[in-house]
Amino acid sequence: MPSPLDDLFSHQPLTDDVGWFDRFYMNVHSRGGDSTLSIGMGRYPQAGVVDGFAILAERDTQRNFRASREGLGDERRLEAGPLSAEILEPLARWRLRLADNPAGFSCDLEFIADLAPIDAGRIERRSRKTGALLDWCHFVQVGRIEGRLVVDGVVRTLAPDSWFGLRDRSWGIRPGAGEALPTEAPSPTAGRHDWLLGRVGDRAVFYLLSGGGNRGPHLLGAGLSGPGGETKVTAVERVLDWDDRGRFQGARASLRTEAGEAIELRASPPAATVYLRGGLYGGWRGLSQGMRRGSLVCESERWATGDPAAIAAFAGLNDHICRLETDAGSGFGIYEVASGI
Repeated sequence: MPSPLDDLFSHQPLTDDVGWFDRFYMNVHSRGGDSTLSIGMGRYPQAGVVDGFAILAERDTQRNFRASREGLGDERRLEAGPLSAEILEPLARWRLRLADNPAGFSCDLEFIADLAPIDAGRIERRSRKTGALLDWCHFVQVGRIEGRLVVDGVVRTLAPDSWFGLRDRSWGIRPGAGEALPTEAPSPTAGRHDWLLGRVGDRAVFYLLSGGGNRGPHLLGAGLSGPGGETKVTAVERVLDWDDRGRFQGARASLRTEAGEAIELRASPPAATVYLRGGLYGGWRGLSQGMRRGSLVCESERWATGDPAAIAAFAGLNDHICRLETDAGSGFGIYEVASGI
């Protein structure tokens, strides 16, 4: 079970790799999942960098804001230009703020956890093709959102009974962070994975699968969190659905807990999709997370997400906001895949 200390930005690298990170990712979405905001920030103590992003996806448009600065950050607060994240109470309350900026949206939000975190474990693997090391720890958690979101000058009040949040807190090493992007093409299944986190009824559900191809996906971590605490999931089998244009159309999964409970989960076609290349996951135009870029750099752009031909330029790691259903209840969450559009 994660401890309050695990939530602080005080993890110490055990390597001299400049890509070692101490990060979080948080998604905020409406009850229907059609309006969604993703925010992520991290510190790279070996590189001396703090960076982050905010992405707003609505209808057929995605707005991206990114900031990077030199520095180390504080154990309870990260800041880069107008973007900041503050830990008010570890494992319970976070404050996220984005001040006015050229992207045309800003926010002042509080994440309020209402279920215990799920320990997603440590991932330690090495690419058989490139030798690149993946070695990081993480945990996930769901909660509710309170605050305000301003889009093109129009203020929206976000109330905890209709706006929800989920987050992934991680630290360690992964390829493509804090350095130039690799020049060698990856293997066909490199980076391919399923990452699911959402609220279903009165429980949170999480699983992470990696790989694919002839070997099939490999379970890296899974669990449930409910009123009675955390439950370990020991097996996951799933089928993904795609349309003829390569758009993700949902998934069907069978989960089994260590106590023998069987859960059939269905993810519907997404109400919205966040293309995380806007936050430099997988890189964008020669840039990567944790890269040294100077004392302070802020940038933004808008992407048209209604045209599959346009999406192909920035699709990569894609967070699909989906309705999730089991026999015990329903809710919304993210089904993340690193393929398709």
